[in-house]
Order: sequence, then C-alpha cells, then structure tokens
Amino acid sequence: MSFITLHVRFAVLLSLLFITGIASSEVLQLTSQATANKEVPLTTSSPEARQLFLKGREARENWHLPEALDAWRAAAQKDPKFALAHVYVSFYTPDPKEELSARSAAKRLATGASPGEQLLIRWFTGAKEGDFIPAIFAMNDLLAQFPKDKWLLFQAGRWLILQRRWDKGIALLQKALVIDPDYTAALNQIGYAYASFTWQFDKAYAVMEHYSKIKPREPNPLDSWGEILREGGEFEQSLEKYRKALALDPNFYSAQLGLADTYAVMGQEDRARAEYEKAIQQASNQRDQVSYMNQMALTYVREGKYDQADSTYLKSAERARQLGLFDMQADAHRFMAMYQPDIDKVLAHLDEAAKILHENRSIAAENMQLVLSRVLYIRVWRATRAGK
Repeated sequence: MSFITLHVRFAVLLSLLFITGIASSEVLQLTSQATANKEVPLTTSSPEARQLFLKGREARENWHLPEALDAWRAAAQKDPKFALAHVYVSFYTPDPKEELSARSAAKRLATGASPGEQLLIRWFTGAKEGDFIPAIFAMNDLLAQFPKDKWLLFQAGRWLILQRRWDKGIALLQKALVIDPDYTAALNQIGYAYASFTWQFDKAYAVMEHYSKIKPREPNPLDSWGEILREGGEFEQSLEKYRKALALDPNFYSAQLGLADTYAVMGQEDRARAEYEKAIQQASNQRDQVSYMNQMALTYVREGKYDQADSTYLKSAERARQLGLFDMQADAHRFMAMYQPDIDKVLAHLDEAAKILHENRSIAAENMQLVLSRVLYIRVWRATRAGK
C-alpha cells in the first residue's frame, strides 16, 4: 500500500470516527476549565469518575505512579464506560494482563467518546500495538485540534522524545511551558531532555531548581535533579538530592533506586547492592522489582564477577517468567549476552531471548519490537567482534 493511499484511507476512517463517535449531551460533560482551555474533553456520566481521573493526572505529574493508577482504576470502576480511564490504565500499568484488558476496553468504548478522545485512544493504543502510522496521524490531528492543552502537549512531547525525536519533543514541551511556566510535568520532562539529549546541563539544572521551588514538599523534583546531576558527573551532589527526597518521603522508591545507581557508577558496588536491596523491597510493582534485580546484577559485571552476574540475571529471568513479564525475561538473556567471553554462549542467550519473545504473544507489540530490536543489535555487535 502506498503512503498516499494509506493516508487517504486513514483520513476516511478518521472522518467516520468523527461522525460515529459524537456522544449525546446526556453523557458528555465538560468542565468549565476544560472548555476554557480547549482541552481534550472527558466523556463520563460520573462526576466522581472525572475527579478521580484528574486526581490521577495530578499524581502522575509528580511521579506518584501507584496513586495515579489507583485513581484511574477507581475512575473506570465508577464509570465502566469511561474510555479514557481505561486507556490511561493500559498505558501506565506494569501488569501485562491488565494492560491488554484495559486497552481492549478502551478500544471497545471509544465509539461512545468524543472525537478528540477517540483520537487520543487511537494514538495510545496504536503506539502500544506497534501501529505507528495511524498513531502518529491521530496524535498530529489531536494537537491541531487542541493546541492549548498543556497535558496533551506534555504527553506528545514525552512520547516523541521516547521515539528519539528529541527536537520535536522538546518543542512541544516548550509550548506547554509557554501556556503554564510552572507546569511541573513539562518541567520535569524537559529537564531530562536538556541533560540527556542536548547535554545542556546548566539549562537542566536551572529547570530542576525551578521545579523544586514550585513543589518544595514533593520528592520528585529532588529525585529528578539527583538523576540529572549524576548524568553530569556531580555524584556527591546527586546523592545529596536523593537523600533529601527520601527525607520528604522515605517510601519514594525512585530516589532509593537513584542512590543505588549513583553508588554503582561511582564504583562502590557493595554499597550499591545494599541500596538496590532496599529499592527492591520498596518497589510498588513486580516489573520494577525485576528491573532492579537486573541493575544489581550489573554491579557484578562491573567487577568482572561474571558467575555472580549470571546467577543474578538467571534469578531475574526466572522471576520474570513466573510473573508473565516475558519481555523482561528476554532482556535478562540479552544482558548476559553482552559480557560473555564465549561467542557460543553469547549466541545461545540471544537465541533464547528471541525464542521467548516469539513464543509469548501476550507481550505488547511495542515492548516486543523494542526488545527484539535490541537482541538483534547485540547479535550483530558480538558476531562482528567474533569475526562472524
């Protein structure tokens, strides 16, 4: 199918969505703030569900993900037909079964939502299912219709940065900050972007200082600042920010992880492992726990203790298998392939990773394609080094 034909077919489909997706006035309720700011509307018959959804968005802005998910789940329970509540659960849950169930519900319920919400659902679900061309068209149309929705600009900017479109993503985040210079979600994301992708650390530090002043009682500004300081090689200052974040909230596990990561890159691997153990205990979900196990394994790799690294990665892989986190199980084998001195063992681990991915179709297409692309990349890299 040619690009032009695809674009035309998508345009026709989009037109149909606009015609069939208009909700009745009895169901569609728009808050006065949403109308004034030209935000994507929220189609729900329940005022309680709306407030829970907005509470979840506010929690997400300051990286309280467990609270955000609980709010969105509660919104979907208050109004089972609230499509956006389902799609946000699907996008942020670490549970692959819940992700699939919530995404299916959002797609099924989309016809009862407003045209703008339909586009957002098409974007979010398309991205997760690897259907990127319709997803990008939906995102672009949504941005054209709601150019002053700062939450939408933040989401689009963040997503583009994750797709390695740093310039476009940063531009959208800057637009959100023109609308609201104190918008914490955009501040947090653009600070990371300045540090990680454009290496403008002075700009990044200034953004994080501003964020911290806006939210002096929140741990996330300090946690993010600590991470950016570590990227800039300011290790002691990084540790100080993480400790301050934990003083505000001892259970803010992201800051606990930050301590461990910083000690690891400082070469203090024993201390890093002790901090990773705390992070594993504090993690709010099992996906994060498996991820932290992998990071602990990496401390042994840095020390050249490959047998201990293998043992830790294999435990991580088995735990991921038990939990149905098959993309993470494959990742553990990919990690082992990166440091094995024996090319036959390298290829065996990569074969196992590919097998896991192909045999478990419950993995979201976006996750599966990302992990598989990395497996193939490591295969090329290691085979080239081995003269194969």
